[in-house]
Amino acid sequence: MYILYWIKNASFFRQILTITSVSSFLSLLSAIGTILLVRSLTLSDYGRYSIILAYIQFAGPLGTLGQSKLLRTIYSIQGGIGQNWYADMSMGLLINFPVYILSLVILPFIGIDSPFLIFLAGVLMISFGILHYITGILDSNKNFINGSILIRLPFVLMNIPALIMLLSHKYAIIQLLIFLLVFEIIAIIIGISIIFKTPKVDIKRQIKPSRLKAISYSIQLFLHLLPNQGMIILSARLFDAHTVGIYSALWTLFRPFWILHDSTTRISSVEFAHKDKKQVGGIFHRYNLIFLIIGICSLVLYPIITDLVYGNKFAGFHSLLYWMILVNTLLLFDSLPNAYLSMRLFAIRIFGFTSCLIIGGFAGVGISIFSYENLGLSAIVFGTLTIILSRVLTVYYFSIRDIKNQ
Repeated sequence: MYILYWIKNASFFRQILTITSVSSFLSLLSAIGTILLVRSLTLSDYGRYSIILAYIQFAGPLGTLGQSKLLRTIYSIQGGIGQNWYADMSMGLLINFPVYILSLVILPFIGIDSPFLIFLAGVLMISFGILHYITGILDSNKNFINGSILIRLPFVLMNIPALIMLLSHKYAIIQLLIFLLVFEIIAIIIGISIIFKTPKVDIKRQIKPSRLKAISYSIQLFLHLLPNQGMIILSARLFDAHTVGIYSALWTLFRPFWILHDSTTRISSVEFAHKDKKQVGGIFHRYNLIFLIIGICSLVLYPIITDLVYGNKFAGFHSLLYWMILVNTLLLFDSLPNAYLSMRLFAIRIFGFTSCLIIGGFAGVGISIFSYENLGLSAIVFGTLTIILSRVLTVYYFSIRDIKNQ
């Protein structure tokens, strides 16, 4: 009863519930498009499409070198979007551009060797990086709904070509990617127009973090993307496109977990910037209980959902599905301490924190590489489990330690 009373009277919870509801609706629409693609494409073709999509979503934000997250943090602490946001974003993109070009060399090593596909993937990656900047700027001013819609809008609109393909029985990956590029440009235009209409703040005192702390943002972002898009890219290197299609189709079903994690992190990162640190520990405990209940319910629901949306095509992968449920439940426990530390990154010991994350990331990738011949797709899941578990332990250790030192 106490939990129900707290939920009813917690404005913080209502913010998370609101943005999660909006994001869940958008993700449901996007998931419908994914289901249509899985049903209309062969698993090999869906695997190739998933590889390019994972690369775009991985290299686009990562290519910002943590600048987009750094910008969001500074604007959040200063109380709003800075008047020079356009110059800040443009300077960041200018620095990021060589990184984007260099990242294209990855594609031939994961089965994408067509020059036109490589070019198209590069353009998509840069446009998604711009969209990542815009979303971060909006979030800094508590425009969570706008940011949540924008980052998912291109993938929601992909329902249109997916439905056309299913009805016409004609498909081509290039056409799908061109549609996605058009939808990304639409989202960018909408986002910029919203920022122009949002009141700006005259930032008189600039925060100038050290280079080590800026690098730490990049490493954190890499390790944040590694369990999702990063492991799909790794599976493309280890397995054929058909196997990647199976893994990607199952992993996509866990979007509700990612949305809840993303919504909680984005809202609480701004809330914690203005909150008494003594209240943070209590918030952690209450939300962890909710996350545990979600995980237990998922053990019953997800096998049913998988058979319902995909048919009998994945009936033999229920044991793999249970491990994925464990991984994604652990991911939820990362959200609040991760958000807290993003606001305290100028105060905590960056070297030790980042080192722990790197060790966990390398351990997870190593487990997958050295065991895939014996374990198959389970090796990718166990590697992901290692990364998430090490990340949860790290963020909790450093956040609790920082809270006690207040």
